[in-house]
Amino acid sequence: MTSDTARCNGVGSIEDGVQYWREGCEICLRRTAPRPKRVVMIEPPDIIAFECEYLIERKAERRRGERRRTTLKRNPGVLSSAGLDSV
Repeated sequence: MTSDTARCNGVGSIEDGVQYWREGCEICLRRTAPRPKRVVMIEPPDIIAFECEYLIERKAERRRGERRRTTLKRNPGVLSSAGLDSV
């Protein structure tokens, strides 16, 4: 990750010597990627409805389907006919 990407310490708890992370924090690159000496830090959101809006995950994890995300695939023919090809 680039050094201008804000990082986060995640949210978790330790019970019986085992670290438990909030959904997504365990794999989030904002928490796990190496940090440069100077980096912008953000606070995790207090409430997460489905998944954290700050979550950054590895592309390989998305391909394997470890996280379910809905992506809109761009169809140039459909977008240009609707006048939205510059979106």
